Amino acid sequence: MEIKGTAVKATIDYVKERQKNVYQQWINSLPENSKKIMSNMINSTEWYSLTDAVVIPTEKLAETMKKPTQDIAYEIGRYSAEVALKGVYKIFVLISTPSFMLARATNIFSTYYRPADIKLLINEPKHALFEFRKFSEREIIIAYRIGGWIEKALTVVNQSLTSSEITKRNENGELIFNIDVKWK
Repeated sequence: MEIKGTAVKATIDYVKERQKNVYQQWINSLPENSKKIMSNMINSTEWYSLTDAVVIPTEKLAETMKKPTQDIAYEIGRYSAEVALKGVYKIFVLISTPSFMLARATNIFSTYYRPADIKLLINEPKHALFEFRKFSEREIIIAYRIGGWIEKALTVVNQSLTSSEITKRNENGELIFNIDVKWK
């Protein structure tokens, strides 16, 4: 699986801005391929290995901070939404409904991962269900990252998340992740 550079940059920016006290320790903990990506300028249009550019760096940040990997992934997702939904995008988000915003976000998420298959299966006024296919077991952290993004995006449109559940299942040998979110 590959990830677009724009999404890779969110991890580095999160650590530099929110966890700067562990930045160097984190960089030093990375294996060579990940360290090379994180230490150089990220090209937002380039494709990177999802494992080397996001999975391993997130796992190593979690180890450095002594927190569960899914919690760190969720925090990075929240941070990414906070940054993305500022300025002109914030105005767009404020005038749209949560359902419309999440439908548009799903289209954008799909352009950040290849060869991923990301769909919005349920899009009701206070409920959404996302499905992720073609990701490996280790790549489930992307679901937590997107879950954090969704939670923060809903707060931008003044909605309170009432539940968020990430599940996985095996269907005919294919691993499928779901994010099921409900809000007030």
